[in-house]
Amino acid sequence: MVPQSRGLANDVRPETGPKKELSPQFRRTLIGYPTKEPAGTIIIDTPNTYLYLVLGNGKALRYGVGVGREGFTWSGAERVTKMAEWPDWNPPEEMIVRQPYLPRFMAGGETNPLGARALYLGKTVYRIHGTNQPSTIGTFVSSGCIRLTNEDVTDPYTRVKVGTRVVVLPGPVICPATDATAITENDAQQQGRDNYLFRVGMYGTGQANFMVDTMVKKFGHTKVGLLTWTGGWGVTGRGELQRRLKENGLTPVADETFDNNDTDMTPQIIKLKNGAHRAFSTMRSCARTPSSCKPRKS
Repeated sequence: MVPQSRGLANDVRPETGPKKELSPQFRRTLIGYPTKEPAGTIIIDTPNTYLYLVLGNGKALRYGVGVGREGFTWSGAERVTKMAEWPDWNPPEEMIVRQPYLPRFMAGGETNPLGARALYLGKTVYRIHGTNQPSTIGTFVSSGCIRLTNEDVTDPYTRVKVGTRVVVLPGPVICPATDATAITENDAQQQGRDNYLFRVGMYGTGQANFMVDTMVKKFGHTKVGLLTWTGGWGVTGRGELQRRLKENGLTPVADETFDNNDTDMTPQIIKLKNGAHRAFSTMRSCARTPSSCKPRKS
């Protein structure tokens, strides 16, 4: 028998090798969680990649999840309209258009991207489901669905029913600051003079390549710093930037981080400006962008 996973693209192929442990913050945990939502409600905290199952009396079960990648997050309230164990996968038409290499049908099982369980939300194409790629928990990775590990998704599956209310909170607000995707080689030198902090998006692979190749190799900004988010795709973006810098024989002269509790990153910016000519960042929220970071007009 030919494995279903053979020939699948990397973004849907099941992970192999030794199983990686979830980071502590993404393991299933009973926490204090005051909310006006009634017991039994599912709340998706998109920016922080958590799912909360409200228990009542100020308590909730928290699970780490993977959520929509940049441009594919959504928000609103839906109801669970269907529940399935080891569901089949029929990628929706709009997903096929974007990713024509995907299979048109895949039977349920351990290699299936939907994993062990699925909760279907309203009349949308979105689901809360398991995954064959557990290392993606805590990241912005999907086309809008919410994924948990197979072990975790079976727990809320036994606690909810068709009709359960699901509230999806808005995703992170992306700053209209200088984004690497908007920089072309023709204006990179001007951008380099007029902006100190350059934002690298979700995973940052292509953006990191461009920024390092152009800003460092072409224009000689060898004293560079990093300012990266400690969660989700910030970790991945930081890794990509470090890798590209290392390939060019560079070590960041300043390496600062921020987390969800940081509302003012001026101290980190000061440290960066004391040593780095240019800083690359996974900064994502306008609310967390101090005025010293915002792009200056030429």
